Amino acid sequence: MPEKLPAVSIFEQLISGSKTFNSIEELRKALHENPDDPWLFRVMGDFLKRGKSFIEAHKAYHKSYLLFMEHGQSLQAIAALLRGWAIIRPSAHDFRSLHSRLRRKNSHSSAIAECFAKMSYQELTDTLKRITLVKYPANRLLGKSDDSEEPLFFVVYGSLLASTPADDGSQENAANFLQENDFFGERYPRSDLKSLEYLVKTLTEVELIKITKPTLLTLCGKHPELQTGLKTLLKDHDLAKTRRPNSTAKPRAAN
Repeated sequence: MPEKLPAVSIFEQLISGSKTFNSIEELRKALHENPDDPWLFRVMGDFLKRGKSFIEAHKAYHKSYLLFMEHGQSLQAIAALLRGWAIIRPSAHDFRSLHSRLRRKNSHSSAIAECFAKMSYQELTDTLKRITLVKYPANRLLGKSDDSEEPLFFVVYGSLLASTPADDGSQENAANFLQENDFFGERYPRSDLKSLEYLVKTLTEVELIKITKPTLLTLCGKHPELQTGLKTLLKDHDLAKTRRPNSTAKPRAAN
């Protein structure tokens, strides 16, 4: 009897394009074998939404959110909620429940998760109402010069390769692999840093949380403490990056 693949391997295959679910029965079987995997509930939500089973899709996204929170994957939990909220508009109770769950976390899986957890209720609510989820296929080139909104991106899942262009316009050899819980893009509000051009290529299918520069300016103008939190996030990220491997690192899919 062949060995059953662990759930994370199923999701790696899905985002790399090497595996697909051709029927709801196949997906339900995978969920039966891996009942605590939040990624498969995310996939189920997407599958049901495409089939216009919106209420069931909302339930699958909510289950995915709860499991992500249990696993300490707050950014991925928020992304699952945003999927569900696109179907049924969230209530004040939904926002307060999320805020309470984030606040109760004693440890966080990433600096981004900690940044969200430290937001006040009003900061969190205003931020979630203004961010968007975007998805890109593999081998898509993203660059600052291509987007007048100069967004900041948080990686929900997938793998990307980031580099800065050389003076002649070619891509430099040194590069960093990006994966879930990383971020790239607009450096605001770090006024001490020069805004750099960058090139980011998707290596697999990716999902990103996008915050445009106008949105950041609006949020930080309304909530000064949020600007402080973003500065801390960028500082921590820069310190961590000095300990990261460069182009010799191997990318991995979301887990």
